[in-house]
Amino acid sequence: MISTSAELEPRHWGLTSVERRDRGRRVAALFTLLALLFHVAHVVPTGRLWPVVTFAAFLTLLLLPVWLVGFVHAVGALRAHGGGAARAALCWWLFPWVVGLATWGGVESGLAQRASLALVADDLEELLSTHSGSPGTLISIEDRFVGPYPCRDLRRYPSGALRLEFVGAGALDGARGLVHLPEGVPLPVGLEATGAPVLGTWVPWLEERL
Repeated sequence: MISTSAELEPRHWGLTSVERRDRGRRVAALFTLLALLFHVAHVVPTGRLWPVVTFAAFLTLLLLPVWLVGFVHAVGALRAHGGGAARAALCWWLFPWVVGLATWGGVESGLAQRASLALVADDLEELLSTHSGSPGTLISIEDRFVGPYPCRDLRRYPSGALRLEFVGAGALDGARGLVHLPEGVPLPVGLEATGAPVLGTWVPWLEERL
């Protein structure tokens, strides 16, 4: 009986280059999903969604040992046997670095925040049109979604300022959200501005800690 080429293909630490390439593809796909999670965590107008960041970081820590072992094996197989499949396998095991750098670049460039502002713009306008003017008393507004983000502690201040807090955007440093400030109206007591106004009159804030 004549052996097939697959049976004759050299194995390095129990795997052929083709098998190692296929495993590299699967690991690369998992790291791509993690990169999407990190993007989602940063697509929020203020800060980041910490529950998503924590979950993605936990999964990354679980996958890193798998990636490291696979990468070392891929380098060893290429040095020992060479060939196109071995080179392809190494490329797939290097692909998570490409995904990671692209994720970092998208976050640092501000692309994620611009996307988040586009997602909430219409709902913020609706909030302003529904709760316009200076009510004279503090008004509590029901929790709601603003864009795709759950928000809580919505308040309309007597001054006309309107605030909302993004659920999950605050961590140890305190809650975070946006506040609409009509011209000449100061920040409500207990809030600290963390950046320039966005979408016109909305100012990102951080809850001051005593």
